[in-house]
Amino acid sequence: MDLHEDSAQAIFLSEESSRRQANGYAVEVYPDFTLAFIEFDDQGRLWSRAQLDLLDRTLVSESGRDAYEGVALVFFAHGWQHDASACDANVTCFRSFLAQIASDLADATGTSPGHEKPPRVVGIYAGWRGRSVSVPILADFTFWARKRAAERIGAGELVELLSHLDQFVKGQNAAGRFRSGLNVVGHSLGGTMVYTALANVLKSRVVEALGRQGSVAPEDNIVTGFGDLVVLVNPAFEASLYAPFEDILARFKTFSRYQSPVLIVVEGESDTPNRTWFRIGRGLDVLFERTGPRSDRTLLTTAVGNYGPFVTHRLEALPASSGEVSPVTAGFGAVSGCSCRLPLAGLPEPEVARLRSFISRERSGRLGEDGDQLELGSCAAGLDLGRARLTCHPGVDPARPFWVVRATDAVVQGHSGIFTGPLLSFVRYEILEARMKNAARLSKPGLVPDASQGMAPRAP
Repeated sequence: MDLHEDSAQAIFLSEESSRRQANGYAVEVYPDFTLAFIEFDDQGRLWSRAQLDLLDRTLVSESGRDAYEGVALVFFAHGWQHDASACDANVTCFRSFLAQIASDLADATGTSPGHEKPPRVVGIYAGWRGRSVSVPILADFTFWARKRAAERIGAGELVELLSHLDQFVKGQNAAGRFRSGLNVVGHSLGGTMVYTALANVLKSRVVEALGRQGSVAPEDNIVTGFGDLVVLVNPAFEASLYAPFEDILARFKTFSRYQSPVLIVVEGESDTPNRTWFRIGRGLDVLFERTGPRSDRTLLTTAVGNYGPFVTHRLEALPASSGEVSPVTAGFGAVSGCSCRLPLAGLPEPEVARLRSFISRERSGRLGEDGDQLELGSCAAGLDLGRARLTCHPGVDPARPFWVVRATDAVVQGHSGIFTGPLLSFVRYEILEARMKNAARLSKPGLVPDASQGMAPRAP
């Protein structure tokens, strides 16, 4: 069927009848962005392959729009206690975040005649039964059953979906549409899903870069990631699964100035489920397991973001600026009537100017020249990224491709308060920065490339 026959364009979600209608659609088309849903069952299978077929048609259609150049894909896997219903709080705030990203890209390129075209923003929402029980007290006991389901999904057909998106964007970049990109975000058990699906891919790529060490110039040796960037917020998996990356990274002598982070783990300091319940549950799981000389038992029972030796950065909140929602009255996305008001304003003018300068260099073929990478400042002294301040721990290389970031309560509120102004500011800046560095890398011949270079059934 035609895209617009398959889409939920112009559905007014504040009306109950419209919400019921929206739940029957797998693609929603809005003036500034498009949102596609892909759902999984508890066994890790796609709920309907028709959704994947529709996504294919959507990507082709959206990438061919005259008013845009390429596509900016943002993939989001929700976590525990959420699902893919039209007015789930995560779905609702994800729509608002996509609208903000689209606005940022429009500001960066300019929207009047004669200016450059922005990419079309397409969000992909990975839905699954994160909420399996609706009774409040009983729901608290579903964490471990839902974790096992998330691991099955990550080892199942989520791998196919993510690879599918990655290949589409690589095809766009191969055609010279450097503004096309893919960013993957997972929260809670959605972070578990994403990590399960991508860990071995990322491990392979960092080992490949280690093997090139010494045979190419240090600045030309890039650890390529999956898409532009993978961000996991309060992910619920044990530190032992991440430990191999730390072992490999310790063998690098230096990292390229063109290197952008490929994996960022953000863990909130007030995340009780990961700090307490995770440790208790994992302690019971591994009670009778033996560990080798390189496997500290704490690694097995601690969520990755809470394992102190792996933490590389700290993320704090800055005061709201003029035009932003006050963190006192709305510290995180406020959902009402199936709409989400994010505590986030547009990019500040200096950042818009920086992005426009970058796009001008891209268009003129001058990307990759010396001085192309405009540094934001010293990470050790603290980088101000909108509403957030990022600080590197002592001795951490700013070009390190894998980060584990501890966030204050004002940045990530508990386990599920992720749609905050500071966190979204941080994610937005890192997405834009990764796209800029990867576009520069793709356009610079000397750098080592990556070797791999509507209506559909909805789950009830």
